[in-house]
Amino acid sequence: KKADELSEALERKNAQIYYNRSNALYEQSSPRTAVLVARGQGLEVIAMADPSMDGDKNAITLMKEIDHVSPYPDEGVEYSTLWARCIQASLPLVEVNLRDYPQPLLALHEVSLSGRLMGAEEEAISTVASSASRSSAREGRVCGAERRRHDQPVQRHGEARGRFEEA
Repeated sequence: KKADELSEALERKNAQIYYNRSNALYEQSSPRTAVLVARGQGLEVIAMADPSMDGDKNAITLMKEIDHVSPYPDEGVEYSTLWARCIQASLPLVEVNLRDYPQPLLALHEVSLSGRLMGAEEEAISTVASSASRSSAREGRVCGAERRRHDQPVQRHGEARGRFEEA
């Protein structure tokens, strides 16, 4: 029991020493600022639903049109999320600065963007229990469909056209 009390007291003392050293370190130095900073003022975004983009078939057709370089799978893909919107965005000012350099690296005035934006997430495939299916799962395929890990990012397809005018 005495050993446990001493061990606990030692742990508390170690934690207190670490806390004090950490505070002293951050009091003496200022935190680093970002190397590159992009700032925009007055962002205005308009997202519009277009009936010609509604439904899986129309959205998949649009996805193939926007990203015509990437091959679309021969087998059907089920999506848990699939949406498309027409967007318009405008910013009166966009500046890009480098740390320790007072003049902006890039300054854009009256920036306008328009285009189509899509979001798609493939339906997750459940875990395979049988040993026969495990061998095909190791090869990356389950019941004829590619297996997708849950930590893979959502695919985003989009295009944008912009107009930059000097002020």
